[in-house]
Amino acid sequence: MLIVPIKWLAPETMQNRIYSIKSDVWSYGIMVWEIYSEGCEPYPSLSNVQTRAKIIVQDYRMDMPQVFCIHNDLQPCASILDYY
Repeated sequence: MLIVPIKWLAPETMQNRIYSIKSDVWSYGIMVWEIYSEGCEPYPSLSNVQTRAKIIVQDYRMDMPQVFCIHNDLQPCASILDYY
């Protein structure tokens, strides 16, 4: 059995086990979200199964933490994801 950190995986990795620069950027974005939310676990009210379902089926995204400067740090991630 393969054990992976579901809440840090990109949607394409959850669905098809595809790992790429794009999935690395996704995981980095989740890590930055953790830092700016003072160490909170991503998708805090959801189990791993619920997280996977919401991301894949509903295209769910977490709200940004209420920190002004996070936009400046995460915006390059969005630009990189659009590039790939």
